[in-house]
This record gives sequence, structure tokens and C-alpha cells, in this order.
Amino acid sequence: MKNKVMWSLIIVLGAIIIGIGIWFLLSFANQGSYRSMDDGINIKVSNQVSKSPELSFKLVTAEGDETNIVNINSLKKRESILFNTKLKPTKDYQMYVYYTLDGKQHKESLLYVPAHSTKLVIELSIKSITDGKIIFGKAGYDGWNKFSNNG
Repeated sequence: MKNKVMWSLIIVLGAIIIGIGIWFLLSFANQGSYRSMDDGINIKVSNQVSKSPELSFKLVTAEGDETNIVNINSLKKRESILFNTKLKPTKDYQMYVYYTLDGKQHKESLLYVPAHSTKLVIELSIKSITDGKIIFGKAGYDGWNKFSNNG
């Protein structure tokens, strides 16, 4: 009887360890090309127009509390920049990009940032400026899956 209980425990523990290992490998594989990026919030901006406006990236809670991540100065055509913050959020946030065109302030939601995320990636490509707004191509990794919406 003692032997059966011992083997049952070994089988259950083995299944748990194998399950955790498979989950870890799948989450690592889901990162794809973003696997090499540092933990934290990674922002890459590429510009395809003559000159981009200054961009400001912020995290905003449901209560309206804002955390400034980075301000990116105007980029020349075909210029890009990559920024990483080691920030690992302790609350749920929404990431926004703010910019001003023709004297008008714009705010665009980019990504939901769940609490305790270890790695998030947003790649923005400034495709064009139409009707006083930037048309972005977006791709990235939200902590679980890759996503893409290339405007």
C-alpha cells in the first residue's frame, strides 16, 4: 500500500513538473523574434514620412494615473529608434502615444499592459500622415502572444 502511494505521488509530481516545463517552453516560443529583447517595456518607432512629430508614450491606469515612459523627438525619414525600460508594472495599465499635429493634440491607445508583465514589445511604423493624424503600423508582443496590425 505504501509503495502505491509513493508511486502515485511521483507520477503526480512528475506530471506537474512536465506541465510547467511545457508551459515555459511554449511561452518562450511564442515570443518569436522578440525573444532577444530585454525584459520590461520595449518601444521601437520607425518613420516612413518626411518628418515625424514628437511622440510621448505613457502608461495610464483606470483611475487616470499617468506614468511617463519616454518622449521621442522628431525622426527623419527612414530613421528608427528602440527604447527599453526595465519597468515591470505592478498595476494594469493602458499604453498611449501622444502627439501634436497642426496644433491639435492626439492620443492613441496602443497596448493593454497587464500587472506583473515581464516583457512587452510595441513596434510602431509611421506609415503616413492623413487628415491631421498619424497612420501607424503596429506589431509586438503583449506578454502572451505576438500581434500585428500594419495599418
